[in-house]
Amino acid sequence: MDNQEITRLNENQLSEVQRKFAYVFQGGALFDSLTVGQNIAFGLYNLKKDSSEKINETVGRTLSLVGLSGIENLKPCRAVGGHAQARGDRRAIAIAPKYLLYDETHHRSGPDHVDIINDLIISLQKKLGNTAIGGLA
Repeated sequence: MDNQEITRLNENQLSEVQRKFAYVFQGGALFDSLTVGQNIAFGLYNLKKDSSEKINETVGRTLSLVGLSGIENLKPCRAVGGHAQARGDRRAIAIAPKYLLYDETHHRSGPDHVDIINDLIISLQKKLGNTAIGGLA
């Protein structure tokens, strides 16, 4: 991975490699009991170990990046932005991954959602400079 042999890494070294990846689950896999902001922050608390203030800034910046500022306190079912998978992208991009892996982004999507999802994936890839794997029709 990135010209680094990873098959013989110890647990700490492998964790560093894993931090380069984020995964967008089919259907978003968001926690319904958490707000949009808490869903986005979930990985940040576990992976980045940033302060609460810095995490809140990252959540705001992430939502701004996809044109949805101000919905941090809404539950996922109430949040604008349509498709659950697209909302799942926000949680994944908050950790600023080098590689963003998508699981069946078009599963059970209508034609209008396919275009929206494709446009979002391409837009995020251009803005973040990451590599998107899977999901494009």
